[in-house]
Amino acid sequence: MLVVLLALLVICFFIFRKELAAPAFLFTFGFAVQAVWAVLYQKAWGLGLHTNTFLVIVLGVAEFIAVCYITNLILEKNYSKKKSRERTTAKKVSYIKVNKILTWLCLIFTIVSSVIYLYFAVKCGGGDFSSLDGIANGISGYNVMAKFTDSVIPMPSIVSNMNIVAAAIGFWFIYIIVNNFVATKKINALQTITAILCILSSMLSGSRTVAATMVLSALVAYLILVLKKNGKYRITKKSAGVVITAVVAAMIVFYGTAVVMGRDDVNDIPSYLSVYLGAEVKNLDMYLKKHPFGENNAGQMWGAQTFHNIYIAPVVMRLNGNIKMYQQDQPFRKYHGLKLGNVHTTFYQYIYDFGYIGEAILVAIMAIISQIIYFLAKRSSNSKHPPMPFLIYFMVSNSLILSFFSEKFYGTIISTLFIKYVVIWLLMNYVSRQKISSINDNYYWLPISQ
Repeated sequence: MLVVLLALLVICFFIFRKELAAPAFLFTFGFAVQAVWAVLYQKAWGLGLHTNTFLVIVLGVAEFIAVCYITNLILEKNYSKKKSRERTTAKKVSYIKVNKILTWLCLIFTIVSSVIYLYFAVKCGGGDFSSLDGIANGISGYNVMAKFTDSVIPMPSIVSNMNIVAAAIGFWFIYIIVNNFVATKKINALQTITAILCILSSMLSGSRTVAATMVLSALVAYLILVLKKNGKYRITKKSAGVVITAVVAAMIVFYGTAVVMGRDDVNDIPSYLSVYLGAEVKNLDMYLKKHPFGENNAGQMWGAQTFHNIYIAPVVMRLNGNIKMYQQDQPFRKYHGLKLGNVHTTFYQYIYDFGYIGEAILVAIMAIISQIIYFLAKRSSNSKHPPMPFLIYFMVSNSLILSFFSEKFYGTIISTLFIKYVVIWLLMNYVSRQKISSINDNYYWLPISQ
């Protein structure tokens, strides 16, 4: 499987003109990385893939690539009728000026909301503020309560929404920072501090998903904006070294935060990371061995696994208070005492709910939507504020690269959280266009020569 996925990754690299942020490349890259870890732990996990598991992953990835390619051809053809022979990445990358007062207001809001959210999260999770361990235990307890129990969490909705606003602000500033860096080779200190605090704020619930999405968004923004500016990538030994160092550092930090938050049940970094980066394929294989044609969903809501976030939305829960009807069936699995986690790749939910035919349809729809949003992001103008297609692609790109982990795409774009993000981004864009003060924002650090 590894050889086939690597071959598909190489094909993606060339048929999408070496665009590393293209949906097909991100989707395939995630499964290729997973395959590497699966090979490394093949003996430990007793991994001998059944035929249906192999075909589900390989054909699913190949279908996604093919649909993205066809969609892109159609989009390019229609666009060329309006802009003859003009590349879709020919838009100029312009410096975006953000009022200093707006940045300060966002920074203060993030600090205040983080303090309030931390207080309630620790109290809800049964922790205390007498020590760092008490805080960490409270955050860990809150995370467990939110993910794995039926308990009603006594977190005020206004506090939760403040944390969501802080996260949305973080994505908004991440685009500003990367855009201006590509345009001027300079980084704004105040904006960077605000973005970092937003990333840290997102981890106060014990979950690192939003933080990981923000970091990935910065990389995706950089890849697309460099392509928009130069028309091509220029990969040097220095840039490759920086990327590799950043990835290794991110993995170490990922493990470190797990220990701080009480997730220290794995004693070494490689084994811990293997559960997150490779065990999903073993879990999927175990599931398909027992349910080769999907699950019998009698008594469950239609598409309850794939469209889980629709059913847990507050408005839906008020219509039917039986929370057990909306729980995802993701059992924790073990192999000879080794913990493998409870996620099974994105294909698990699709097959569970709709079988193989439904899986093929959902993969095709995902590819079409992703390619359209990516196409619009590349063409978007960014002279005054972050373009909405770009911000939306932040969420889409993260869901694609994490598809090897679990279903993220439909759970992201069809959710109340996504709607809240879009509304907040629209408001941020509107406010950023208003003249709040005559104060300029020429305050930089880390100037980098061309």
